[in-house]
Amino acid sequence: MTFLAWLGRASRVPVHPFLAAAFPVVFLYAQNVHEAISPFEIFLPLGLSLGITLAVLLAFRALTGSWAAAAAIGTLLVALFFTYGMAWQFIGTMLLGQWTLILAWLLAVILGISLIWRFAAWGERLVAPLNAIGLVIVAYNLAIVGAFVLDVRPAVAVTGPGLTMSPAPTPGERLPDVYWVILDRYGSGNVIDKYFDYDNSPFLDELRSPDSFA
Repeated sequence: MTFLAWLGRASRVPVHPFLAAAFPVVFLYAQNVHEAISPFEIFLPLGLSLGITLAVLLAFRALTGSWAAAAAIGTLLVALFFTYGMAWQFIGTMLLGQWTLILAWLLAVILGISLIWRFAAWGERLVAPLNAIGLVIVAYNLAIVGAFVLDVRPAVAVTGPGLTMSPAPTPGERLPDVYWVILDRYGSGNVIDKYFDYDNSPFLDELRSPDSFA
């Protein structure tokens, strides 16, 4: 079997519900990977998302008798579940309350399942494009995570002198009362010790000491 023939057969395997279920978890991790979050912390939500999707897929496979139709229904349900909060955030203020959006989502579920069930052949035609879309969006976020882990960052071209240090004051010279405050996040001692294996307590103790405010 040639590679193209194998690729064609593989593209007809309906894996898009699992890609749709994995995407929100992988996306959130990719957006927060710089916060030193352990990769092991995504295993539980990822496992729950994939496990529930598998149960839904098996249930609708038994009801419809078609893997493709069951997969299309599974992707529809996953998409509606994970986009509910986003929809409420964007249009919630224009609605009368949560129940309005909940009823709209339930109507979308009923209509979507009815159409897929009625026209089961659609599921077969949707497998390849939905697989491709799912692979692209998941792979893109995995690439973000991989780039951070491998420390692949574009080099910054320095076109000017940038910040320079002021000359040291002469003895007896009165310095101006200028304070340069840089607001940034700094990891706590236990986070730095846990994820970077570094004991930062001497620095933190120095910050707490009265002499540091003298």
